[in-house]
Parts: sequence; structure tokens; C-alpha cells
Amino acid sequence: MATVLLVERVEAARNATRLGEWKQALELLDVDGASDSTECLEVRAEASYGAGDFEGCVGSWEDLHSLLMKRGEHVEAGRVAAMIAMYLMMDTGLMAPVRGWLRTAERHLEGTGDTPVRAIIAMVRAYERFMCGSMNDARVHATAAVELGERFGVMPAVVIGRTCLARLTIFDGDVELGLGLLDEVGALLMSGAADPLTTGMMYCEIICAAQGLLMPDLAAQWTDVMERWRHGAAFGGINGRCRVHRAEVLRVSGTCDLAEAEAIAACEELRPWMRREFGWPLVELGNIRLRAGDLDGAEQAYSEASRLAWSPQPGLALVYLARGEADQAAAMVAHAIEHPIDIPSKERPPFGPLRLTPLLDAQAEIAYARGDRTTLGRAAEALAETSAQYPSPMLRAQALLARGRLSVLDDEPERAVGEASRSVAEFNGIGAPFEAALADPARSVSLRRGHADDRVGFVVRGGAGSEGPSLHRAAARRTRSGVPRRRPRATRGRVRSRGAHRSRHSRARRPRQGRIPEASRRN
Repeated sequence: MATVLLVERVEAARNATRLGEWKQALELLDVDGASDSTECLEVRAEASYGAGDFEGCVGSWEDLHSLLMKRGEHVEAGRVAAMIAMYLMMDTGLMAPVRGWLRTAERHLEGTGDTPVRAIIAMVRAYERFMCGSMNDARVHATAAVELGERFGVMPAVVIGRTCLARLTIFDGDVELGLGLLDEVGALLMSGAADPLTTGMMYCEIICAAQGLLMPDLAAQWTDVMERWRHGAAFGGINGRCRVHRAEVLRVSGTCDLAEAEAIAACEELRPWMRREFGWPLVELGNIRLRAGDLDGAEQAYSEASRLAWSPQPGLALVYLARGEADQAAAMVAHAIEHPIDIPSKERPPFGPLRLTPLLDAQAEIAYARGDRTTLGRAAEALAETSAQYPSPMLRAQALLARGRLSVLDDEPERAVGEASRSVAEFNGIGAPFEAALADPARSVSLRRGHADDRVGFVVRGGAGSEGPSLHRAAARRTRSGVPRRRPRATRGRVRSRGAHRSRHSRARRPRQGRIPEASRRN
């Protein structure tokens, strides 16, 4: 009778998880004998994750692994060990325990041939290697994941392996092919071929790939797809991840109040699941507040991220620049470029030139503010090289703006205006009104006191001239007041974090939607 009751409870709990009733599922599984039931432990792991109890989720998987080991079911124990590795990789960013569980899974399969479990191990190993910057090893394991997944019908391995191969293709420099492969993965996800957890995580991967390439229009399109899908389907940390992507899209489109609300909600939703990667939504919150001119709020968010070992740069350096501390800002960004923090990450490029692009863009801005031609020239050259290797309108616009600033320091106004005008066209084309307003030479002319004929004021951003804060306030007003914006053309472009700089003496307080919520703070 007890066995029959347990089976009925497990089935009822499984139905509750399908409806997203996570707490109800956990209550149903709170019954005698649950710890000796493999079915009960696996459903409990899923329900715990959905309910926001990450430790309970991993603990249930670990209990299941111990039970299978006790019973001598080594192949199944290998599958569970690989699942533990996957959950740890998704949300903790702690690769040592991930690798430990993967080695445990591989040991369980010693002496056995190819099985579906090997597909799961290969898919997790592929992303572990990718996140740690080992491209060749990642490619080998991702290829194996696709082949084994297709042979044994393990769809998550197929989808994750194909996503990893697509991102590796992009990093190899074949951007169009890599994006085309990601489009195919996206179509597969839209068809409902994968489970909700795999679907949500891989939508996030596609969006992160677009953002890493500085392609906000492409990121916005896939964010819309993910937003439509997530209602009634996403669970665990997926909803919060989608909110971060929406915040990024809103920031680049110029609607900072809505972006901040989304970022704060994302912090609330992701706090139960994320560990080190919780720095990702915090940095986005800082980027939004920096653009809106809330320097204290931005610094708070960046500092919270830094305490999680997540790099707050270049945002924190731009806060210092906005306060007039250009030398400190320069030192910060130079150190970040010379000594990048090697944190495994799915949300930002883990290696290569794309990882440095935001830092170089900020370095060009700071170097111009200081009149440092040598550093500015070096940053402009690096941005131009990256733009040639990974073509995107946003990256081209940043490279053009850096060259325009350099032309000002070289006293070449005609060239500076030409480069600025091309930069404005690129920014407008991808729907980035804030950046376009900052680089608009016609707008800046009227802001330069006593220099009405000076046509290069577009590059003045808080350092080389006293009009920087005024220029930023004008750009912010222009985007908030609904200046007509072109529809983004059908090109590729990325969300880009920029700062609305104000001098420390002229900061104006504005109504804000709140600082980092208590639920999103770590003790």
C-alpha cells in the first residue's frame, strides 16, 4: 500500500511540475519512502529548481546519485553525475566542481560502449571548455554531443552542441556562417523540439552571442522571441535571464526608466539561482544607471558585482570619468585590459578580441578626455582591427568615433566631421539614439560656448572640453523626448553600455525606481 501511495504521489507531483506548481509538487513528495525512490528524487530535484531552491535541487540530484551507487546502477549514476555538473555550470560559474562531476560521470561509464549518457557528458563538457576559453577542446566535445545526440535521440545534446559549434564558428571569424547556424538553432527551439530548460538556456545563448558581437538589433529580435515563449513555459532562472536581455535592449533604445525596472526585477528573480554569475544582472543595472546619470546608484551596482568576482569594468571606470577623475578612470580601464578577469561566462565573450571591445571603447573615450593621443591611437587601431574581423554596425560606429576623436587631437577637423557623420549613420541605423545624439556634430556645435564654427564638438565627452556634461544631458533629453528614430535596418548590431556622464558639481537628482533590492543582495 505504501508503494502504491508513493507511486501515486510521484505521478501527481510530476503533473504539478508540468503546470509550474513547484511548491505543490514538493509537498506531494514529502512522504515516507521518498528518499529511497529514484523517481521521487529526480522529480524533487526539478521541483526544487523551479521553486528557487538551488541547493535543494543539487542536493536531490546528489541523493539520487548516492542511491544509484548503492544499488550498483553505474550507467544511470553517470547520467545523474552529468546532470549535477550541468546545473552547477548553468548558475554557479564554479568550474572545478563541474569538472569533478564530469570526471565522476566518465568513471561510471568505464568499460561500457556508447550510450545516451555519453551524449549528455559531451554536451556539458563542450560548454565547460567553451566557457573556460578552450576552443579546440570545446569543438571536439560539441561535435561528439551532436553526433551522439542524433544517434540516441538526446535532443538537448544536439541543440546545445550545435549552439556551441555556432559560437565557436563566430570566434573563428566566420561571423555570417556562425550567425546562420544560430538562426537554425533558434528555428529548432521555436518548433518546440527541446525541453523548456534547454530552450530557455539556448535562447539566452543566441542573444548573448548577438550582444557579444555588438548587434543590438539581432539581440532585440531574439529577445522578443524569448519573451513570447517564456510565458507559461520558462521556469527556474530563465525568466530572470529574459528580463536582463530586455533591460539591455531597452537601455540601448534609450528608455532607461523601463530598463532599470526590468533590471531590478531581474535581480529579484535571479537571486535564488545565480551565484557568481549574479554579477551579470548587477553590471547591467549599473550600465543603465550610468547612462541615466545616476552615478551613485551605478557605482553601488558595480561594487556589488565586483564582490562576486564579476568585473565591473568598463562601467566603473566611466563613473570615475563622469566625476572628473579621468586619471583614475584611465588606470582602471588599462588594468582591466592588461589583466582581464578570467571568469567562465556564457553571458559575455570568454576570450578573444570581442571580450576586450567594451574596454577599448571606454579607453578611447577616457584617453580623449585626457588628451592622451598615444593611448587613444592604440585603442582606435584595436577597435578598427576587431571591426574588420567581426563586422557589425555598432562596432564600426565605435571604431569611427574613436578615429574621429583621434582626428581632433591631430587637428584634422574635416576628417573628424566625416568620421563622426558616418558614426552617426551607423548608430541611427541600429536604433541607438543615445550614441547617435552624442556623436551628432550638428547638435554639438550649438553646445560649444564661444566656438560656434567649431565642427568637431561631437567628440567632447566630459574631458577635453567643459561641455561634456552638457552634451550628455542633451543626448539624454533627446532620447527621452522621443526624437524620431529610424527603424533598425536588417543588419546585425549589439546592445552597448554607455554612460550619461555628469560632472560631480552639476549632478541633478532624479526620481528613481529604487536601488538594488534587498532580495538581490548577497550577505
